[in-house]
Amino acid sequence: MPCRLQASISLTNCINNFNQAHPATLVANTSKVGVQRGPQDRYGAYWTMKVNVPINDTVSYNFQEFSDYFFLVSADNSADARFRHRLIHTLKFTVFPNLSFEPTYTLFFFENKLDYNFLLQQQYSVKMNYSFNFSNRHEWKRQFKYKKPGT
Repeated sequence: MPCRLQASISLTNCINNFNQAHPATLVANTSKVGVQRGPQDRYGAYWTMKVNVPINDTVSYNFQEFSDYFFLVSADNSADARFRHRLIHTLKFTVFPNLSFEPTYTLFFFENKLDYNFLLQQQYSVKMNYSFNFSNRHEWKRQFKYKKPGT
């Protein structure tokens, strides 16, 4: 049974229309559903941005943005993304050279094509980063002074 995904017709309405037109082969709750998608051209703008601002020796601000914006094309449906943006704000507090805390605030914006349904998600988290040098076990006091080597 082909049901093309469209903004104006839901999957439930498509199944109901099929059941009315074909009463001998009803689609039930136990019926298997498969999705067939052909290749679809994607046109848009994509960008990534990262900024790190040291405030002092122990505090720094980090900002990251990952964004996609897709242009409208003829084969679009309501399941396609029009845009999605992820913004990450982090304030890093260094306690020791090998121990830091990072309160993080993340915003996620999304909008689909055709229906233009908008989604906003927010997330708060605190990360704790700790580095430990296993090859230097006999000098345990120095572990608190261990600084992660640069890449």
